[in-house]
Amino acid sequence: RGAAKRMYVLRPQAEETAEKARLGLMMHGVSFHEVWEALSAFQPESIRLASVRLSKADLNTLRTAANSLAGETDTDRIVDIAGGFFQTIAASLDNKVMLVVLQSLNLLVMSSLARVIEQLPNAGRRIGEAQLTMIDACAAGDGDKAARWMRRHIDDLKRGFDVAEVDLSSQIS
Repeated sequence: RGAAKRMYVLRPQAEETAEKARLGLMMHGVSFHEVWEALSAFQPESIRLASVRLSKADLNTLRTAANSLAGETDTDRIVDIAGGFFQTIAASLDNKVMLVVLQSLNLLVMSSLARVIEQLPNAGRRIGEAQLTMIDACAAGDGDKAARWMRRHIDDLKRGFDVAEVDLSSQIS
């Protein structure tokens, strides 16, 4: 006989779980409107919590990335930086449930963000300004201001969908 085989279990990383949740939601026909509605509900509270949990290193990383958006014109780069902001906020919460939920929402919206950014020449600057305002509020421990600005930022995304003529009732694919 050969050597005995042992079974082992691998615990998936949050990113893998979020990706599986994203795929599952897409298979169930989730719409842009549903994702926007979920972002509107979850993201303001997530940044409110992050305002007391972000480390100085996180704040510096976020600030550097947001500052780079001002002159950025490459759509893929803007999407990556914008998505990285939300991923850092989610990771800073130290809450596994919120991490998976927020990351899966971020992945869903990032797939459509390029369409919006391509239609709005000043998108990088606007995203960067909103992010810097939220970062400053977090650095000052002002969760209410950060949440207000996150609401504005998410509402701005909806306006971007409208400008890019994204049918909010259509399924994300």
